[in-house]
Amino acid sequence: MKTNMLRFGCVLVTATLATALATATLATGAFAASDLEEPAGAAGPEQVAIRLSTEHAALSLNEPVVVHLHFRNLKSTAMPFDLGIGADEYVGFQVRRPDGREVSVRFGDTPGNCVDDCDFADTRFTLIAGWEHSFPFVLSEWHRFDALGEYRIVFILMRGAVVDTWDPDRFDVRLEDGVRTGYLTDKDFAWLGEEIAASNAIAVRVLPRDPEALRTRAGHLLGVVMARREWWAAKALRRMVDPVAIPAWERMAPVNHRSMREAVDGLAELATPAAVEALGRMVDTLDAFGVRAIRFALWRIAERGDAEVAALARAAMEKHEAAFLKARDM
Repeated sequence: MKTNMLRFGCVLVTATLATALATATLATGAFAASDLEEPAGAAGPEQVAIRLSTEHAALSLNEPVVVHLHFRNLKSTAMPFDLGIGADEYVGFQVRRPDGREVSVRFGDTPGNCVDDCDFADTRFTLIAGWEHSFPFVLSEWHRFDALGEYRIVFILMRGAVVDTWDPDRFDVRLEDGVRTGYLTDKDFAWLGEEIAASNAIAVRVLPRDPEALRTRAGHLLGVVMARREWWAAKALRRMVDPVAIPAWERMAPVNHRSMREAVDGLAELATPAAVEALGRMVDTLDAFGVRAIRFALWRIAERGDAEVAALARAAMEKHEAAFLKARDM
């Protein structure tokens, strides 16, 4: 039978009160629920309640969709979670698009799995009895909200995301430096991929493109990145692939390497003359790592952009060739 190898982290988690307090207070910002249905509550022996909410129920086209996930332990004992954002397929979303089409998205279905980077600080946690863990989640990484109208969204949790469901007697797994390693059969994967809980459904309506709304949202996300260094906000801003995001991307790029990658990737995807100009300006503001990323972004535009933009990207590569060579050797 076909076998697969996965690595599962953060198994050796201690459920101290201090840890629980830390994980229970990770929520960022005030998110108001826009529920269509009552929370599904506990489902299966794991007894975990999941609630989904959103700060913005109505968005401009090209505005990132950010939801908030809330996990509550209804058991009398601690529950360790590894949502596997970046390696596994034990979480997902169900999305009903405006045309009525139902889309089931599991993380393994997304290109490159961990699209930009992994949020392990939020997605690996332990809850003691009765405690809740909440964190923002950039849903636009998982699904393109590229049509006008209402989307219905539900979060799905599978058995494999609850670490204590892993039975060493059932699977050929072992611990190596606190990480579970082993081989699982397709049958084992099917069992671990069993749905054990679903959140309430929320509605998000995408409205026609509103440059002012986009500019306001970009400014807010940029402020979060620069003041609090919160990674979800950088990822959300990167998903605002719109000309109004260019100034925010330029200001976000020097904050750290994570925000730089998000800004450069956004410019590469936008691939307009203004995006090429912004990449050229950033050559003088970033370190060698960032300059190498800019060269790769220009190469992507030169290879995939239309003729006019591709020519501009090639010209920018020639103009900054000395800087690129210097960065390559550092």
